[in-house]
Amino acid sequence: MERELLFEENGYQIYKEYVMEEEFFNIMEHVSFGTSKTLYHHYYSREHLSRIPDPYFFTARWEGKLHAAVTFCRRTIWSHGQENTGVYIRYFAAGPEMQGKGLVGRFSRTVMKWAIDNEERQTAFYASIEARNARVRKVVHSVGFSELATVKTIGFSRFFPRENSKVRALAEAEFAAFLPRLEERYSGYAFWMTDNLFLDNDYFVLEEEGKIIAGVQVHQGHWALAKLPGLVGALLPVIPYTPLISRIFNPRDFRFLTFEGFFVEPGCEHRLQDILEALLARYGHHSALFWLDERDPFHQVLLEHNSMGLLHRFVGDSDARFIINLKGFPEAEAAKLKKAPLYISGHDNV
Repeated sequence: MERELLFEENGYQIYKEYVMEEEFFNIMEHVSFGTSKTLYHHYYSREHLSRIPDPYFFTARWEGKLHAAVTFCRRTIWSHGQENTGVYIRYFAAGPEMQGKGLVGRFSRTVMKWAIDNEERQTAFYASIEARNARVRKVVHSVGFSELATVKTIGFSRFFPRENSKVRALAEAEFAAFLPRLEERYSGYAFWMTDNLFLDNDYFVLEEEGKIIAGVQVHQGHWALAKLPGLVGALLPVIPYTPLISRIFNPRDFRFLTFEGFFVEPGCEHRLQDILEALLARYGHHSALFWLDERDPFHQVLLEHNSMGLLHRFVGDSDARFIINLKGFPEAEAAKLKKAPLYISGHDNV
């Protein structure tokens, strides 16, 4: 069964679906995401969804036509080594027919409440939302979500990135042997998961004299930005015509890398910029965006020991909120999870 009718509301049929067809991607590629001050389109949704191991979707349809959809990604997560079921919520998109009428908020509340109420296992529901989006924050709070942490956007850029012969991709067997080192690195974190690691064999390491001193998983992103707050937003119309600046940030066609699964040997923290720059050169990009929990000790280590480039100044106020609803968690287990720094997947944010 590919589609299950749950109920009707305001004339719309609300379904749970297990296969997303072309109409979903048509909405994804044409609607704007964000707020009145931050509007953007993001692409690669087809590629990203094809890599999600166990997605399901809630949809709103009118006479069979798709008007809104949201993706739920079921996965295994670890927090302080404790295994749990996680459900990450992403890719919410609504067509113009539902916007400006209060219907989007109703649909969001309805499907999130249904998903949580009908989950039989102990499950951590979670998502990232823009800090400025008061409307979305009100909706998620109304169905029992709380804000756990601030997620910082990190920019990295080079006008002329240089290749590095010491940076290489791990083969499958090599990554399997390396994974326990990553698991140890993130053993004190919450929401650690491996679903988005080694996709397309794209885990890279910086190796010297046969020793891995740094490593990172890379993904690609593609956005088009229509509005941004502050000075950068005011300059959006001219940036595409500005030499060099447009190389690292072209709002009309912003192609970038994103990273996760960071590894670095103690004492080599300053070498992270070497592997990140080499990956920009390898993929033909000049910019990268990735996300870290503000409480993560690695956040300050990275910024203190590496030159991040001009793009990082552009994204300084792009905070997000990591929201959670911990269904069925014992109080002590929930408290322990909430204190730990969060693992943030770059793939989950593009």
